[in-house]
Order: sequence, then structure tokens, then C-alpha cells
Amino acid sequence: MSEMFRLNLDVPSDVEIDASEAIDVIKNEIACVRRADNCIRDCLHCDLVMPDHVILAAYQLAIEALRKQIPAAPHVTLMRYTAKETKEELCVPFKECPNCRDKMKTWAFVDKDDSYCKRCGQAINWKED
Repeated sequence: MSEMFRLNLDVPSDVEIDASEAIDVIKNEIACVRRADNCIRDCLHCDLVMPDHVILAAYQLAIEALRKQIPAAPHVTLMRYTAKETKEELCVPFKECPNCRDKMKTWAFVDKDDSYCKRCGQAINWKED
């Protein structure tokens, strides 16, 4: 279902906006929509008008934050290393965040209480199908 709402807002790469600014922009857009019934549609002279690229950047940031709230299964990766004592080459499965690929846990030590990635905030679904 989430794929149905996948948007490409085509935000220019040089547009940077933080969460606080995004909230202000979206609140401004809400005020604009609420004012619409009494609006004369003279947007060039309206105190609420903002550049499209700023509005798109705010929406993109909001979408990314909301998408991280949808629990996603971690990726499993094998990490190779050589044991110091035996010089034996071993593979240990690691679970990585599906969003930022931060190494989270080894297969044997998954703590199901870690419901969010500590690096990026992605919600994690630890259920194994």
C-alpha cells in the first residue's frame, strides 16, 4: 500500500530545509488552504505565498519522516572475519537498518525492544516471516 503513495517531488538538490522550517512551511500552507474560501486568488500579492521549491522540500521532509514510522524488516548481511585464536575464517550474520544500513545486531543478539534505528529513526519490524 505504501508504494501507491510513492511520490517524486523533484526537489532541487541545493534546497536544504530542516524539520523546524518544514513545519513552518506546512503550517503556512494550511493557513493558505483555510483562507481559500475568502481568497481573491491574487497569489503574487499574498502574504502566504512561498516559493514552490521550498514547499516541495518541506513536503519531501515530512514524507520521509512519516515513511520512517512504517516498520520495515532489517536487512541481513554476512560479515566475514578471521578468528584470532584459530585463524579460521568465519561468517557472522548481521542485521542492518533497511533505511541507513547501520549495523544493528548480530543474528544471535537481536534485542526486540530496539524498535527504532538509533542512527536514523527508522521503525524496525523484528517479526520473522
